[in-house]
Amino acid sequence: MAQLFVAALAVALSSALGCGWDDSLCGNVELARHPSPDGKRELLVFQRDCGATTGYVTHVSLVDSGDALDDNDDGNLYIEDEDLGGIEVRWHGPRAVVIRAQGPAFRAETEFDGISIRYE
Repeated sequence: MAQLFVAALAVALSSALGCGWDDSLCGNVELARHPSPDGKRELLVFQRDCGATTGYVTHVSLVDSGDALDDNDDGNLYIEDEDLGGIEVRWHGPRAVVIRAQGPAFRAETEFDGISIRYE
């Protein structure tokens, strides 16, 4: 009986891991790029989709100007907790960013790589 339980648990865990936490199933769609005033960096707004069992979630990353977005990248500044739409980002000088979002965040950094981030 114990062996049957262990086997069932192993199948359940491998199924959950295969469906829920596999970043290779995710894809990113770039929505907008906002260059910094000095042109060295960009704020990248994108939606991330990890398959039929999850919804689209909007992310914001700070990247070097011209850097490509990888399908396995998460937002390094901001990640919505749920997709409520309407994220706005803007530079407030070369070392400060303002992010306006509608709802709760999964990630909301206040400083990243020498850039301060403020939320409205």
